[in-house]
Amino acid sequence: MSQSKVNRNFGVKTNLRVMEKSGKRTRTYLKFVVSGLGGSVQSATLRLHVQRGGGDGGTVYQVANSWSENSINYNNAPLIGGVELGRPGSVVTGQYVDIDVTSAITGEGTYSFGIRGNSRQSVDYDSRESTFPPELIIQVDAGGGSNQPPVADAGADQVVTDMDKTGDETVTLDASGSFDTDGTIVSYTWSENGTTIATGETPTVTLGIGVHNIDLMVTDDAGQTATDQVVVTVVAAISFTMDVYPPAGGLTNPTAGTVITVPANQVVTITATPNPGYVFGYWTGVPAIEADQQTLSLTMATDAVVTANFIQLPPAPGEVTAASLGYSGAIQAYGPPSIFGFPTYVTDSRGISLIHGVNLNDPLTPEALANPNDPFFDPTLLSDPYAPLDVQAGNFFEESFYFAADALVPTAAGRALLTIAGGEAVFFTPDLSVQDGFQTLFNRLRFRVDLPNFSGETRTYVITHPYGVETFEVTSGGPNAINHTIDTAVEVGFNSILDGTWASIDPFLVWTGGEAPVGYIGDPNFEHPVTGSPYGTNFFRIEGPDIGGPGIDYVQTYMFTVSGKVLKGAVITPANEPPVAYAGPDQKVPDNDQSGSELVQLSGSGSFDVDGIITSYQWSQGGTVLSNSIDLTVNLPLGTHVFELTVTDDQGASHTDAVTVVVRTGNEPPVAVAGEDFAVTDQDNGGNETVTLDASQSSDSDGSIVAYTWSEGGVTLATSATPTLTLSVGTHVLDLTVRDNMGATGTDQITVYVNPKDVYTLFMEADPPGAGTTTPASGSVNFYSRGDKFTITATPASGWVFSEWVGGTRITDPTSASTLLEMRDNQKVIARFTKTFDLTMAVFPAGGGTTTPASGTTGTFLSGDVVTVTATPAPGYVFGYWTGVPPLDASASTTTVTMDADKTVTANFIQLPPAPGEVTAASLGYSGALQAYGPVNIFGFPSYVTDSNGLSLVHGVNINDPLTPEALANPNDPAFDPTLLPDPFAPLDVTTGNFFEESFYFSAAAQVATATGTADLAVAGGEAVFFTPDFSVQDGFQTLFNRLRIRVDLPEFSGETRTYVVTHPYGVETFQVTSGGRRAINHTVDSAVEVGFNSILDGSWAPIDPFLVWTGNQAPPGYVGDPNFDHTVTGSPYGTNFFRIEGPDIGGPGVNMVETDLFSISGKLLTAPANGAMTGGGAPPALEAGESSGVPQEYGLHQNYPNPFNPVTTIRYALPEEQRVRLAVYNMLGQQVAVIVDERQPAGYHQVQFDGRDLASGIYLYKLEAGSFVGVKKLILLK
Repeated sequence: MSQSKVNRNFGVKTNLRVMEKSGKRTRTYLKFVVSGLGGSVQSATLRLHVQRGGGDGGTVYQVANSWSENSINYNNAPLIGGVELGRPGSVVTGQYVDIDVTSAITGEGTYSFGIRGNSRQSVDYDSRESTFPPELIIQVDAGGGSNQPPVADAGADQVVTDMDKTGDETVTLDASGSFDTDGTIVSYTWSENGTTIATGETPTVTLGIGVHNIDLMVTDDAGQTATDQVVVTVVAAISFTMDVYPPAGGLTNPTAGTVITVPANQVVTITATPNPGYVFGYWTGVPAIEADQQTLSLTMATDAVVTANFIQLPPAPGEVTAASLGYSGAIQAYGPPSIFGFPTYVTDSRGISLIHGVNLNDPLTPEALANPNDPFFDPTLLSDPYAPLDVQAGNFFEESFYFAADALVPTAAGRALLTIAGGEAVFFTPDLSVQDGFQTLFNRLRFRVDLPNFSGETRTYVITHPYGVETFEVTSGGPNAINHTIDTAVEVGFNSILDGTWASIDPFLVWTGGEAPVGYIGDPNFEHPVTGSPYGTNFFRIEGPDIGGPGIDYVQTYMFTVSGKVLKGAVITPANEPPVAYAGPDQKVPDNDQSGSELVQLSGSGSFDVDGIITSYQWSQGGTVLSNSIDLTVNLPLGTHVFELTVTDDQGASHTDAVTVVVRTGNEPPVAVAGEDFAVTDQDNGGNETVTLDASQSSDSDGSIVAYTWSEGGVTLATSATPTLTLSVGTHVLDLTVRDNMGATGTDQITVYVNPKDVYTLFMEADPPGAGTTTPASGSVNFYSRGDKFTITATPASGWVFSEWVGGTRITDPTSASTLLEMRDNQKVIARFTKTFDLTMAVFPAGGGTTTPASGTTGTFLSGDVVTVTATPAPGYVFGYWTGVPPLDASASTTTVTMDADKTVTANFIQLPPAPGEVTAASLGYSGALQAYGPVNIFGFPSYVTDSNGLSLVHGVNINDPLTPEALANPNDPAFDPTLLPDPFAPLDVTTGNFFEESFYFSAAAQVATATGTADLAVAGGEAVFFTPDFSVQDGFQTLFNRLRIRVDLPEFSGETRTYVVTHPYGVETFQVTSGGRRAINHTVDSAVEVGFNSILDGSWAPIDPFLVWTGNQAPPGYVGDPNFDHTVTGSPYGTNFFRIEGPDIGGPGVNMVETDLFSISGKLLTAPANGAMTGGGAPPALEAGESSGVPQEYGLHQNYPNPFNPVTTIRYALPEEQRVRLAVYNMLGQQVAVIVDERQPAGYHQVQFDGRDLASGIYLYKLEAGSFVGVKKLILLK
């Protein structure tokens, strides 16, 4: 048996292993049945064959017989101990070892031995399945006259059930199989744990629930004895009650209303049969992963009410529909509410009824995803994914769906994503939890498009999707430049989902061609073409400038992922999709043989039908049918000809496409390129100069150039591509004519200036065109004598500045807009200009401080300039954060701004808490604990909150600070994802929605192990959220509240009420619990839910005051603690700076209390209190790799920082002891892409850096392995 695999049975292994190594102890058990001895035992030897030696062979003991070869494991094996029978010592492979076990063998019967290792090195013996099985060699005295002992037989092991639930059961023991070969048995004694419980051959005893090892001893007429053992297991009974919902929905087997009692963990088969007009939906009272199986084999572990939930079928024609209710909307009908409070189904205008997805074991209905391919789906969104779904207990999905779809298409800058949620079911509660009575339904359309980078202009992009067309006027590009969400029909009570507001997502999309899995409209794990668009636009298209790359103005896809489960009994009868005719591309055909006509072939092979086949093709021209074949060959005269192709599918639907064919007299003419104008000087004063011309850039798109002709004034000068000519002094306009292989020609012209000796030509140019003017004028040609010096000038246009002169060889100062040029050769001088942008500085509030550059001023900078900005607070204020800069840099009082557009950068200052005698809670007449709160910041929340100890904590808004995780109630929450921001690298801005849905002033968490799991405490002191109907970020909906959450896993129990008391820093809670299990205590207290922040100083905030702080002044400067590490705290108003749970068996049998004084806390100080004891501001100190800050009490892997990152991030982890450590990175396919650490490391806190520059952008996993600890978290690389 192996300690490393405590539940595994090794009964058929060919080796028997012994090893004594911590965490991997391995022991061996042997059992022999001895019979037919015919005399008394003289000696007994246990012989074993060594399969793999080299170490100590272990120690042999006699053990109890209460085990079976096919069921024994490390957890249930008999205890090895007591008197040693022998030690073989060091053993050698291939040899036998003998152990004298005479003292253990008394005669016939069953004997068991256990072998325990003596060293860390393992030794293997051959098992009975091997070639050399173990042997028990017994020598007996066969002489006459000696009495043979009796043989005891306690009967077969028994399993009985406490059917009357009294806690015990009557059992009959049976020793009738015992015998004596040479006499008679005179007594039978039955005992348990050394205590006699009965005598006689077949006594009746009463045994409690549990496992009983009962020993039988028989004595013969000569006084000799023999023993045997029987195992009797008494199991508890459970009762379950069958029920149906609604009562008229159907029948169950066992019958509804009956109570069935069976042994615990017995497999019970239950069946649901619907009545006419209904179909079976799902079970409640059974594990969620089995909820929708109509016939279910169920293992019952506790008493339960098992309910078969039936769904009424959609109304037949003439019954209640949208039309009969007077609505004009597209949705036809919806089903009655299910037991979960949502409509059982929704029927669209095509008659497709989709049910509410509630089974997390069904990969075709991802019930908690709007985007079915979302890699972040986690079934633990349920309080207990294996417990019955139950809205009352809060064990339900925060959101689920009837229909969902998405489409993804690459763009030049990234991707475009369309997300569709048709019937998103959520719970609209103030604290975003699952609470019955708050059920809500709405439709959602979301567009997210990465656009090419641009600014300073407005571009129009048009998105066409299955449910309409949207137009966006965009002023700047970049990631998620289009980020638009449309929510419709937000309704509670489902009393108007039939009206027109639901038409925006109707009908539902369905896989084409009848290829969807039976019972579903598609499989969300695969992309597929769809049908269902009310406009026939079954695609996702984005049109606009350069969306697909330079000059590519549209991208599109026909592929969607869709999910939706069809109501049983309902039928999908999608309307026929018409075929798509494609007559091929337009053609331009040359009359190659100059006959006046040309033979042309057209083809309709590109036509298709997504849900059937094309049965006929028809080509026509001007209404005249030319052919009924897929292809058409026709002889066409010179001119333009339009042909129409009509295709018809197997359902009779048709579609027509046209193609235009132009037959022209010849081929496409070539393109002549003579090069740029240039100048040369007659250096030898001979009256002429040699020049080389270049036509090599000329081209012919449909053939080749066969001749080049250079001429001047009609006189041919040369006939090659790059001729050398001698030209006289003067200006020469040369013509280039090129001829292709079909005789077509193309022409171009070049001007060559041949200047007299000491005369030179100046060409002027502005770059880019239109960015400014020059003197001499841009585009002009000017002539100067050798040595001439004159001023050239560049004048930028508005929004541009002069950058430099390039190309000139004798420019005095190339960086000056006005400079001297000396003419000593022919020159082309280019004035280059650079775009400028304005930086406007501001402060909030007015008087809060100053900035550098000064607030109220606007400076002009070059494109790409990096400007350093500094904020200096006025007396009574401290610097808070910048807006108008990326959030990754938002909290540094000195930061940089890269000028790539006109920008307004605001320094936000925070007013310090009131001094004594100023406005406080007391001065306002409040009796609450909080002293004060700061003025509202630019994000609409109080800038700080001050507790009764005078600690002022600011509103955390910087995703680059790992000590203030702004989007987490529990700072160690592994689900934190900075991409909760629409754009994590853009400035935080409430008005554009680029802000966190929730953030915090103070938070704390504590966790302690219980007998069956964990107990968790979460504290959120000032949780800042946006209380909007669609859960989005919208200015004006700011809300603050406090939260205390307690979740405790309790031992399994039922049928009684137990009291558990939870003590925490802010009070004591008492819970009366009627059943145990995972999160049996799941309690949340929210207080002071206020909009407007007009009463947060009153007593309703007292439950979380004062804030907790690390003990011993050990917190990082400027913070109350570091949430990445657990630590002792101070601050409880009651002195209860711990988390304790008291109650029956909370820590295990007889252990009635568990507690911890370690907390992870986060909060950033506004500034120091008056006495200067704590200092605010500043960045957190970093732990270098291997550096220790004390020794942690447990292993821990913390979230990388920053996240997302590019390209370097830091990973922290904690080791309570020296250990071999391996830290590696994997992609989402599970493939290892990097190993960061692979070595032995000392106990302490460690941090390492990971460089992802060689990896592609995406989501990765990092995994820490240290001893038996394994931790995994996600990191996001964004390049």
